[in-house]
Amino acid sequence: MSYLSGNHQDLAESQQSALMGRFGTLRFDQRLLTIAATAALGLTCSAIAWTGESSDRVYFCLVHPNQNLQCFDAQNRPFRMTRHHWENWKQQGMPSYIIPNAKAGNDQGLVPATNPYKAAWALSAFLGFATAGWMLRHLQHEEAKLAPLEALAQQQQEAIADMAARAAVVEAYREVAIKQAELEADVELVRHEHLVRLGHAELLGETEIEIARLEAEEIKFDAQTAGLSEAQKQEYIEFLKKVETPYLSGTQTLDSINNPADKVAAAKPEAIAPEAAEKPQKVSDEMEFDITRLNPSDPTKGKNIAIVAGQGVGKTTLALYIAGEILQSPDIQVYDLDDDRKTWGNLPVWGTGDDASQIAGAMQADKDLFEQRTQQRIEGDRSENMTSISSLLNVCRYFYPLPSC
Repeated sequence: MSYLSGNHQDLAESQQSALMGRFGTLRFDQRLLTIAATAALGLTCSAIAWTGESSDRVYFCLVHPNQNLQCFDAQNRPFRMTRHHWENWKQQGMPSYIIPNAKAGNDQGLVPATNPYKAAWALSAFLGFATAGWMLRHLQHEEAKLAPLEALAQQQQEAIADMAARAAVVEAYREVAIKQAELEADVELVRHEHLVRLGHAELLGETEIEIARLEAEEIKFDAQTAGLSEAQKQEYIEFLKKVETPYLSGTQTLDSINNPADKVAAAKPEAIAPEAAEKPQKVSDEMEFDITRLNPSDPTKGKNIAIVAGQGVGKTTLALYIAGEILQSPDIQVYDLDDDRKTWGNLPVWGTGDDASQIAGAMQADKDLFEQRTQQRIEGDRSENMTSISSLLNVCRYFYPLPSC
């Protein structure tokens, strides 16, 4: 037994006798046999103590005046007393009508004790039963301490068996997994080899095609420049460089060459002088457009305007400039399926989120409003409605199914 402290050990040892110490060293069957023997001894001693008389008895009778003897009481029990009390009674003065019962014992009425050690047998029985109970209680205590340990040992054995079974399953699965991984690795290696071979074949094919194309172009160039001098050939080459689309070189991409920002040096924008902003200047000879043709005094008078150009040139910027700076009409509406809720600022936009039905409804409402104002104009109300009719403007952007814009 493990003790918590020295004091605990002293107290535990002081409560345990040497007899129980030796009893605790016996095996379980020996302890049970010892308890049974002790209990049998106590039972035997108690049986012996139960029988016989422990002291001498003197039987006597009473002599009546008519000379009759009375040796039994009303319950038919003989008159008797211990020898000690008989002697004391005689010393104190026994009546003359008390005589010994010679029939029950000797001539003096004395019956010797049949079990003079009755008290010793009774004490032995008590000690036997007490010792048996003590041993049984000690055995129960030991078993109570042993039961949790046995349970723990059983759980430990079950856990060890479970772990062994799991280890066997894991080992079996590990072998299967290793074989599967090896098979997958072999398959992946074969696939990779085939891909490498296919890549080599494609590369060789493309190389051969490119070589054949270059040879064909060289033959074509020789045929085109046949009969020309070296100077004329050089001049022809310079001409081709100017008219043909150049190849991308270095880190160039299609987005970078189409982005107008790469044509302008990165510098801090400066304010435009007032005299320089009075009149728009021409962009180039190929894209000449005079914004003053819109007639700022009556912006919406005239035909419809279509702004057509490549991506990133500035179509939306020009439309915003016309709507905000030149027209300045509250009835401007924008039809744009690609609206990002930021491009057109505060202008009302229809069709956001690729909603064509919204644009169709807005166009129908504009048509109804235009017809109403036209009817009012015909009837003669030209005061405010004339201005409203002239200021109705729709801006369409990338909307193919509704050509009425």
